[in-house]
Amino acid sequence: MERANVVQRITQRVASTRPVAFIFRYTFHHVDRVLYRVLGRRTVSGFLAGVPNIMLTTTGARSGQPRTVPLLGVPVEDGVAIVGTRFGSPHHPAWYHNLLANPHAEMERDGTKSAVVARSVPDGPEYDAVMHAADAVYSGFPIYRRRITARRVPIFVLQPSA
Repeated sequence: MERANVVQRITQRVASTRPVAFIFRYTFHHVDRVLYRVLGRRTVSGFLAGVPNIMLTTTGARSGQPRTVPLLGVPVEDGVAIVGTRFGSPHHPAWYHNLLANPHAEMERDGTKSAVVARSVPDGPEYDAVMHAADAVYSGFPIYRRRITARRVPIFVLQPSA
């Protein structure tokens, strides 16, 4: 994976500031979802911030309806990790609740869709290793984690479904 360039690293810093993160928390997934198709399977955040993005489709925990959201996908040894910081929000993202209710999902990466099963990563060496890899991909993660004091930041690894 390519390292973010100077402009992309600056964009990452700006995106992790409180006011911008607050706005992105409620709006950016809508923008990214629409522009993903227009930009040739790239999200705005992937293009501007130089981060690896995926489109994750889960089943709504309450509605049972498909829910698609763009997420930063951290490449790890046995799949793709997703980190539930929700831009530093005190609340878990909706996809977290959806995956707890039903870990079977669909991931689209680089235009390729695949069935995946989400595995929650418990505290310990693997959690720390994934978080370290996530921090290397996106400089906003440590900033978001400092803001999150009342909950554990969840990590899931998306692995190919059998």
